[in-house]
Amino acid sequence: MTTAPYWPFIVLILGIGVVVLLIAFARLHAFLALMIAAVAVGTLSATLPGDATISHAIRAIEIPMREFGVVAGQITFVIALAAIVGTAMLESGAADRIVNAMIGALGEKRAAVALLLSGFIIGIPVFFDTVFFLLLPLAQALRQRTGHDFLLFVLAIAAGAAVTHHLVPPTPGPLIMAETLRIDLGLTIMAGLLAGVIPVTVGYFMARVLNRRLALPVRYPIDVDPEPAVGSGNWKPGLGIALMPIALPVAFISMATVAKAVDMWQKTEDEFPPS
Repeated sequence: MTTAPYWPFIVLILGIGVVVLLIAFARLHAFLALMIAAVAVGTLSATLPGDATISHAIRAIEIPMREFGVVAGQITFVIALAAIVGTAMLESGAADRIVNAMIGALGEKRAAVALLLSGFIIGIPVFFDTVFFLLLPLAQALRQRTGHDFLLFVLAIAAGAAVTHHLVPPTPGPLIMAETLRIDLGLTIMAGLLAGVIPVTVGYFMARVLNRRLALPVRYPIDVDPEPAVGSGNWKPGLGIALMPIALPVAFISMATVAKAVDMWQKTEDEFPPS
């Protein structure tokens, strides 16, 4: 069976099944489940790269461990810097400033759109779970003030943050794919932002549909200030300063991508001048 052309697809399905079983039923941490699945896929594969004199089982264990170290070494520093930026935005009140500015600009009647856009923007440097728990108290406060649309507020936050978390570096998933496929980071960021418009729009309208059909109660007493606290001192960051940790890296990386594209175009013109 291992020589059959369909065998790699069977191995792929089995590997996915191992991940699902270990996480959903064995309650194993996702990292361990993925590493065990990688070893299982290597064990079931017909051939593996490397020294053929070494046992197939040993290579099935060594290769995932070695490649994990390579990938971690390539992206860990970027992820660590993003985590620092995200923490700084949370602790300084910059994230709250962005949310308040969105709601102030769009109004309370469009609070769901404001939460959607806030999650979309803050989700670039901040991981999804942090964005969700950051904005959830605001959704609770809006529910307390308006008396409705709690499910819409929660799903809007989730939709906005999830899209950028899965499509825009420096979150780990898109960063790893850009590094693995050797795609320019600036191009990946711009493409992720543009591609995210469609799913975030669909997510918003799906949230509205579900909100009309389901009533999600707030299941515990809340005493939330409708205006979230900004920063730990008297100084409050302005909107421009609050957006700077997001805008500057994206702008610089995008400028590098444009400069690289112009340089390649110029070299092509010099090598193949128009007739």
